[in-house]
Amino acid sequence: MVNIADQLKALSDETRLRIVNLLYDKELCVCDILKVLDITQTKASRHLAYLKNNGFVRDRKEAQWSHYALIKKENELLKVLVENYLRKESIYQEDLENLEKYFAVKKEKCAI
Repeated sequence: MVNIADQLKALSDETRLRIVNLLYDKELCVCDILKVLDITQTKASRHLAYLKNNGFVRDRKEAQWSHYALIKKENELLKVLVENYLRKESIYQEDLENLEKYFAVKKEKCAI
């Protein structure tokens, strides 16, 4: 079991908070996260591993891709953090807008 001090440490980094915000509504591939946040694959994977080791995300493999989802079940801390704080800050709102734009372009490319 992960203790609260470790969980708070895991959430004390802006990149990890941005990842939590993106994963709050849907599962994402690492490639989606790094494109939206404009970070390297190494940085994304390192932060996702930190969140996984502290009980915030789970992963699954699909061929060569790793997909991550937030573990929200009974996690009031994440609910309050995302809904009451992160979603009210401009940087996190911009990340969600960028995610929507990214998926629109990705969908368009797949249709071609």
